[in-house]
Amino acid sequence: MGIISEDYIKRFNKLCGIITEGSIRNITVDSFLNDKFLTDFINGDITSDSYFFLSNYMDDVGIKSNDENYRETEEKIKKDPEFRKYVKDEMHIRIVDSIGDITKRIESNGDLIIYRVLAVDENWVSHLETQGKHLGVYWTWSESGGGVLHSHDPNKKYEAIVTAKINEKYVDWDTSLLQNIVLEGEAEITLFKNTPLKIIDIIIYDDSTYHGNPTDPHIKVSPSVYQNKTFYA
Repeated sequence: MGIISEDYIKRFNKLCGIITEGSIRNITVDSFLNDKFLTDFINGDITSDSYFFLSNYMDDVGIKSNDENYRETEEKIKKDPEFRKYVKDEMHIRIVDSIGDITKRIESNGDLIIYRVLAVDENWVSHLETQGKHLGVYWTWSESGGGVLHSHDPNKKYEAIVTAKINEKYVDWDTSLLQNIVLEGEAEITLFKNTPLKIIDIIIYDDSTYHGNPTDPHIKVSPSVYQNKTFYA
């Protein structure tokens, strides 16, 4: 899976200038699919996942290349207006699907349920109760989690799934949708740093027996640990 650099995200946000705080409903497809974005994606400046578009396009149109001329063929296709249209059409589908999937999860008052997995040790709950406040900016809007609901640290034997509620005005929609349309299947939500979180539920699994199923052996953290405390992204 490709990775989008923080530097690119900053440049992208500056280029689009869509919103800082607000509703996902304010975002238009054309705001994302501008010429600069398409060029950067095709050239691989955003993520290595652009290679899969190139490979799929070559298969679809029946273009074959041997080892000797592969690089030359690849660069030629990148400059082809038909390939650019192919990428733009696919991106259009992804952004419309992402906006639709997220919008239907937003409540009438703008609240959204989000999830995050943290690799933790046996002292994490007591630390959370007495000191812990910041839980990070990277979450997921999907119960199945995408790339966010997977965490592994060989030095920590537990995984804590945190469920929280956030108002959509605290979501960095520029970055969130960029992640969703470029890294398909990630289902990511990126929050603005230090925004308040309302914790709804925390479940802890033993990493050795957790296989991503809610029915795997687990313990629920007592609400008394988090219900009267403010947490932040």
